[in-house]
Amino acid sequence: MYRSFLLTLGSLFVCTQFLFAQVPQQGQGAQWREKIQLLPPQQQEQIRQWFSQGTRPTPEQLQQIQQWIEAAEKAVATQEPQQQKGNGKITGTVLDSATKQPVEFATVALLDKTTGKPIDGTITNDKGQFTIAKVGAGTYKLAVSFVGYQTITLDNVTLANDRATVNLANIILPAEVKLLNEIEIVDQKDLVEDKIDRITYNAEKDVTNAGSDATEVLRKVPLLSVDLDGNVQLRGSGNVQVLINNKPSTIMAASVADALRQIPAEMIKSVEVITSPSARYDAEGTSGIINIITKKNTIQGMSGNVNVSAGTRSSNMDGGLNFRTGKLGLSLNGGGRAVYVWNDGYNNRTNFLPNGQTSFVNRNDDGFGYRVFGRMQLNADYELSPKSNLSAGMRFGKRGFWDDQNQATVFGQNNAIVRQFTRDINSTEVSNNYTFNLDYNRTFSKPQQELAVLALYTLNKGTDRYQLDQFNTLNLVDYRERNDNRNSNREITLQADYVHPVTERSTFETGSKAILRKVTSSNDFATFNFEQNQFVINPARNNALDYDQNVIAAYASYGYTTKSKFGIKAGVRYEYTDIVGVLPLDNSRFTQNFGNLIPNIALSKTLKKGNTIKASYNRRIQRPGIGVLNPFVNLSDPNNIRFGNPQLLPELTHNTELSYSAFINRSSLTVSTFWRQTNNAISTVISVNESGIASSTFDNVAQNRVLGASAFGSVQVTSAWRVSGTFNALYVQFESPALGSSNSGWQYSANFNTQYSFGKGWSAQGFGFVNSPTVQLQGTQGVFSFYSFGIKKDILNKKGGITLGADNIFRQALRIESQFATDTFRQDILRNVYNRAVRITFNYNFGKMGFGDQQRSSRRKKINNDDVKQGEQNDQQQ
Repeated sequence: MYRSFLLTLGSLFVCTQFLFAQVPQQGQGAQWREKIQLLPPQQQEQIRQWFSQGTRPTPEQLQQIQQWIEAAEKAVATQEPQQQKGNGKITGTVLDSATKQPVEFATVALLDKTTGKPIDGTITNDKGQFTIAKVGAGTYKLAVSFVGYQTITLDNVTLANDRATVNLANIILPAEVKLLNEIEIVDQKDLVEDKIDRITYNAEKDVTNAGSDATEVLRKVPLLSVDLDGNVQLRGSGNVQVLINNKPSTIMAASVADALRQIPAEMIKSVEVITSPSARYDAEGTSGIINIITKKNTIQGMSGNVNVSAGTRSSNMDGGLNFRTGKLGLSLNGGGRAVYVWNDGYNNRTNFLPNGQTSFVNRNDDGFGYRVFGRMQLNADYELSPKSNLSAGMRFGKRGFWDDQNQATVFGQNNAIVRQFTRDINSTEVSNNYTFNLDYNRTFSKPQQELAVLALYTLNKGTDRYQLDQFNTLNLVDYRERNDNRNSNREITLQADYVHPVTERSTFETGSKAILRKVTSSNDFATFNFEQNQFVINPARNNALDYDQNVIAAYASYGYTTKSKFGIKAGVRYEYTDIVGVLPLDNSRFTQNFGNLIPNIALSKTLKKGNTIKASYNRRIQRPGIGVLNPFVNLSDPNNIRFGNPQLLPELTHNTELSYSAFINRSSLTVSTFWRQTNNAISTVISVNESGIASSTFDNVAQNRVLGASAFGSVQVTSAWRVSGTFNALYVQFESPALGSSNSGWQYSANFNTQYSFGKGWSAQGFGFVNSPTVQLQGTQGVFSFYSFGIKKDILNKKGGITLGADNIFRQALRIESQFATDTFRQDILRNVYNRAVRITFNYNFGKMGFGDQQRSSRRKKINNDDVKQGEQNDQQQ
């Protein structure tokens, strides 16, 4: 990454100078057209494409045009009688020395062996391949050049006769690195990029992210919405697969929301949203995949960074050290983060009893808590050969939650108070996460041919504790309880992937994968015996669970692109799941095994001016996770009981999508429509018995249909000012014949982002979003919104920066109102979330960066699995 970045710096500087000095001014068009006529047909066609995109060519493209023109003018000025033509042929492929990827549009010149003067030439195609035809017998020189690379000259290219064919195989172009001083780069990568198969949000370009975490970053990503508890939705669905650098992490297994708070924003390079994954991806995640890309060590020498942030709601400090010499690369990074949370509100429920009477339970809440996260990670990679790489890593993470919650509860019947009390609940959650990975990647002489063999071991161990003290109206303790829960989640993943280019325009992919997952959970529940003045274990309230889930998968995928830029990619994936659960308390067992065939197909067509239209269909699966399977009955609130359902089946979802992307001058617009239908959807089900006690569990009782549309636009208003925004609208339908319930309605979400560069190292950015009420089977969750802004100043020769940021600065608290109702109850919930915040962040990058002759930045495949439905138990409904 750093190598490419420095190359880009050099190219941008040179090309910026060329842009102002060489771009034809008014009246010079005829002169340029005359010069372009000197170029070979392939180069003329490429120039026509660059000028037909609806915008000016990039500085790099303009410099390449000038290079071609200068070479053509030189050839004309020194032209000698042409070499006698024949029917011989010279072919080859030009590759980048570091990435081994094709170099497209490189100039290939055939030179006279004696004089060195050009005889013929061509440019490489999108695969880096070239052919010079009609060459006579003889010995020649061949020169290959492109902007940002050293020119390579082959001295003795010999054709034995007029019909000979010479295949030069792979020609490796090394990068031409120029270190430039006092250069101000004014061109920046777009904050959001719409690529052929995904949308990418470049988080490192957003100054408002400084001092925050991944939760705040994901709120700014197109198509995503994140509620105040950190739960992520993609186009209205919370069933998403979240990856980190294309691979899983068990920090996501217990709670995605909690895991996102552990990742500092300064670590995130970009976020990718994939709405129609191919067969190579796990079938899990009914609405798509979110891939968080972190910053990596890809340079020679030693470098590091430090980030420190302090604010009214959170503080963090993290840093990293990177070292690379020759074939070996090492990186060590770590840090800690503290978050402070407080909220209040109420949860009022009215029960409609069979005898025509009513009862009610009204609860007022007031709580404060803080979250602490720590992590340490070591990664190493070694180049076994120019075509093979071995990498390994280990990560340790720790998190701790501490909460103090006060509840005042009133019970009544027919508007008369029957009982009331208050509760003081202190809870603690502490967990340790360990991850180890070993990856082997192998490339071949054929471009894009790759083999990857990957292994991953993860272990998450945690302890959850709470103690409850209940006070009567005289403020005396009349009841106490506590519970210690221990849990462990171990995963072993083995994976192999192979990519084979069948022809220049077609590719075949295949692979297999095994995920072996083992989860254990046990607890010790105790109530306080006032006579004995001690806590006494209550076996009736104790439970344990042993849960094994093994998933075996295999896939095959084929992609083809025509010369007219019509592409198709189709594949199929088969996944077999085997589940065994044991409740040690009574030795009862539950088992499941099922196989699922997951097809997908995607079509794309590139139109004029680079506009693209895409259509896709895929089937997805969502397996129930431990949070919704565990039958343990949670009686911490005896009037609101919660328990899982071990008989749950996986959800199956059908997705279709149609999208269109357009580029007009310095603006882009992407519009898409989609249809998603989930059968036997896992839904939260609340019921109230004759005594007014509410029970909350999960069941496959609903069918969920979603019809939606989304639009993302980006406008470069001036060279220093960019504005972008996203709008999502969808109509949601829930139906449950088993419960006799249904619900439907419109949902929308919108976000807005603007950034401005003042020059001299000053920049500012603002962001805001709003989410409408969310439709659920038995009600709606309330609307919420968020806004932030930040201003940054580069310091220390741009090696450091200071950022001042603010969130919801003009609003003390966010008020969220939700309602849930059936024939037997009505529930009204209010949450006041105090999220006003101010923070200041300092970051500094240090060390020496450069490139070594033996450096490689080969593409490496990573394991990616995050394939269980989390326990979406909504505390607001309890």
